[in-house]
Amino acid sequence: MSGQRATPQSTLLDQRTRRGNKDECARLNIATGSRLIELRRVRSLDGTACIFETIQLDHKSFAGLEKEPIPNTLYKLYSDRFDTHITRAEERLSAITSDDTVLHQQLGCDQHTPLLQIERVAFDLNNEPKEFRISICQCDVIRYKTVLG
Repeated sequence: MSGQRATPQSTLLDQRTRRGNKDECARLNIATGSRLIELRRVRSLDGTACIFETIQLDHKSFAGLEKEPIPNTLYKLYSDRFDTHITRAEERLSAITSDDTVLHQQLGCDQHTPLLQIERVAFDLNNEPKEFRISICQCDVIRYKTVLG
């Protein structure tokens, strides 16, 4: 990458509903076992897979999304289709290694490759959590940048 901002392209791998576990539901401030919509996708820059994402949403807030085509930009979809406007997010960053077969296959990385894991909870205008996302990024392909203020 040249250091310039680029928008990754997305390839949807899985789109389903399931019951959420204690941690997932706590992040969304809903009861354990509540129905979730889960999206899994790979994001690529210039044809190179660089981010593996798992996105979880409360089914009550986004009913029907599991049957819709999923665009590259999810926050616009949330706004246009579900009248949910994401205004802020909280993120936790961790260094991990690729010990998961799915990561090897989807990101094309070797076992024990260093990766950046970003756990994000996105909030709406009422400061309610609406999305829990885990992004696993290849550090040799992309850089993470945050601008505050």
